[in-house]
Amino acid sequence: MRDRVAELYGSLTDDWIRAYFDYDPDLIEDLKENIPKRARRWDPEDRCWLILPSQQKRLMELLADHGHQVKRFQRTATASAGPPTSPTVDPFEAMLKEVPSELRPKVYRQLAIALHPDNGGDTEMMKRLNVIWDRMGRK
Repeated sequence: MRDRVAELYGSLTDDWIRAYFDYDPDLIEDLKENIPKRARRWDPEDRCWLILPSQQKRLMELLADHGHQVKRFQRTATASAGPPTSPTVDPFEAMLKEVPSELRPKVYRQLAIALHPDNGGDTEMMKRLNVIWDRMGRK
C-alpha cells in the first residue's frame, strides 16, 4: 500500500495554510463537513486546499483519520503558490531590503517573534533570519 502523505505550508504574510495531498474523496467530504466554509477554500491554480490557521488542529486530525501522514509543516516568508522552492534570493533579505531603513529593526523584531522556536517558530528559519540580519549590518 502506498503511503499517504500530506504537505502543509503556512506563510508569514498570508492568513491561509496550504494543504497538498493526493485526491481522496472521503477526506474531502469530511473536510467540507468538519471545517466551516468560511475557514476553507480550494485553490484550483495551485491545486491545494487553503485552510485558516484556527482550523489547523482539525485539519491534522482529519488527515490522520484518513491515513495521511504530514510530511512537513513549514512557515514560509512569502505566500507564493505551490510548495516553496529554493529561491535564488533569500526572501528575508528581499523583504528587509524593500523596507525603509528606519523600519527594518521593527520588521526584524516582528519576524523574530514569529519565527522564534519558543513561540512555535522554526529554528532553521530563525537562523536564516539572523544570518541575513547580520549580513545587512543590523541596520
